[in-house]
Amino acid sequence: MWKVEYKHANGGSAWSTHGTYGSESSATSVAGQIAHKHFATRVVDPHGRVVWSA
Repeated sequence: MWKVEYKHANGGSAWSTHGTYGSESSATSVAGQIAHKHFATRVVDPHGRVVWSA
């Protein structure tokens, strides 16, 4: 599963999970839509690697 994670206010806060998705394209689409609402947003692949961030 691909995870969309975000940080609320600053770099020191913990990552929160927005949701999990079955494909990279679905996860990056959602991440792009929510990125403007958060301090940082990322997509993590099933192996734990960050594949997209903003």
